[in-house]
Amino acid sequence: MKRTPYYFMLLLLLALQWQQAGATIRRVGFLGSITLVAGIDYPNFQAANDASAPGDTIQIYPGTSGAGIGYSGTLTKRLVVMGPGYWYNSYNLPASGIINANLQALPGNNYNNSFTLGAGSSGSAFMGLYYTNFYVSNTTDSINDILVTRCREVAFSINNYGVCNNWKITKSFRVSFSQNPGALSSNRSFSDLRVENCIGVSLGFGVNSTAGTQGRNSGMILNCVFHSLGGGGLENPYVGALGFNNGYFIVQNCIDAMSFFTTNYMYATSNVIFINNMTSTAIGNSFVFTNPGSTGNIFSANFAGNSIFESIPNNVSGSTILNSPDAAWRLSASSPAKNAGVIPGSGLPTDLGAFGGTDPYQLSGIPPIPSFFRFNAASPTAASSPYPITYSVRGNN
Repeated sequence: MKRTPYYFMLLLLLALQWQQAGATIRRVGFLGSITLVAGIDYPNFQAANDASAPGDTIQIYPGTSGAGIGYSGTLTKRLVVMGPGYWYNSYNLPASGIINANLQALPGNNYNNSFTLGAGSSGSAFMGLYYTNFYVSNTTDSINDILVTRCREVAFSINNYGVCNNWKITKSFRVSFSQNPGALSSNRSFSDLRVENCIGVSLGFGVNSTAGTQGRNSGMILNCVFHSLGGGGLENPYVGALGFNNGYFIVQNCIDAMSFFTTNYMYATSNVIFINNMTSTAIGNSFVFTNPGSTGNIFSANFAGNSIFESIPNNVSGSTILNSPDAAWRLSASSPAKNAGVIPGSGLPTDLGAFGGTDPYQLSGIPPIPSFFRFNAASPTAASSPYPITYSVRGNN
């Protein structure tokens, strides 16, 4: 389809106006900026945060040299922080390597970010980020309703004290959540922490072995995958262990392909309920079987060949990687994990793992906004008027 540059720019503006009316999109590291646009472009993340109003979006752009570019700063307002995604097929690069073909992305990478959630940051959302560390500032304030979605390799290092409510980490690859008792003034607990549709999850709560003044940790791990696979060109999604320290959690519709659901990797699970999970461990005396309320779990599952996942472990042919690391965790056509789970509260069947449930994992973590994945022009200079161009747009929803 051909359009004039006028329509190209109009579509771009419409694509950016995805959030509520009146909010501003502020850019950091925008590749197209020759001269910074006042009120839109900022030299670093902190400057963009300081200039923002609650509800604004900070869009961070990738770097084109080395591993890419990272950003850091403290959020003091309710913001949306949006990166470009990962494992994508850039519109100006050939299809090769560990990518998901025909997905839009800017050239370059966003890598090694560090954000502190300060007072006033409740309700913030993060998406499309690669290798990001999250911290909670030294405050007793509650920091609630944080959303992290479509991110790759994210780590939460939680200390200080207070109660955080309704955090949701979803559709992300490699998630590590650690609570360090050595750094706590008292303790900080999490009420209704939800980790959903993620590949590679580690939780380590170091407090709340008994009920304290801040309350008991609680939440749900839903439709996640636990697995350790080294070599073969795949990243290793397993990053640690599951330490609940007697918090009240539900683990449902998950797949454990590495005998993860044992006391070697899980601890303090007395108040954890396991529902409709698949694990390679035997029943034995497993707490997954014996904990009150646990039901519907499948034990001693066979993960040989491609019996469960689409391309695990046969993901490499010679030096060619057949699928990107996240695409490889889709279920095979005859997988016994299909329709082996139940959607909470509905009783309806669903697939186990990250691609099941009501909000499945989305490849490459590209934010859910309209974006360009192909753009071509006849020549680098205009030789006619109007000047024809060809482009393709996808919604990424």
